[in-house]
Amino acid sequence: MEELAFYNTYHTHPINKVIHFFCIPVIMFSTLNFLSCFKIVGTKRSGFHNKQVFELSFLLYNFYTSLYFYKFNMSVSVSMFLYLTIIYSYAYYFRIMNNTYINKSDKLTIWQRKNIKLFLGAWVLQFLGHFIEGNHPALMDNVSQTFLYAPVFSLNHLLPFF
Repeated sequence: MEELAFYNTYHTHPINKVIHFFCIPVIMFSTLNFLSCFKIVGTKRSGFHNKQVFELSFLLYNFYTSLYFYKFNMSVSVSMFLYLTIIYSYAYYFRIMNNTYINKSDKLTIWQRKNIKLFLGAWVLQFLGHFIEGNHPALMDNVSQTFLYAPVFSLNHLLPFF
């Protein structure tokens, strides 16, 4: 797959591949959590039921699953659908289970605090992996391709039909 060929050239060191295998899902997980804080409210005038709410995390999830069904063969598309559904579901569960405040004066819930740490930690590890490899991240050369195909890359070495 040519989409993954671009990404594979930036990730040749085994340690960097392992770091990406674990950190890309964590970044997706935390991004979905961040986007859940933003909602779009539909109105009858816009063609939706009155007060219908869409979280941006749900829209991102649908964008990725639709993109993969459009771009890849059925086995990759179904695998990515299941993979993203697990991440999306776990992110939702994570928010529900940690939706309390440590103190009454706190502005961030427990899940928001943990999410920030996960997001920053995963990015630090990603850059550390590229430092170990001695190569700059693909993100520096092609931002859109990196964000579109990084989730597929994270499963690239795990599933044989990728």
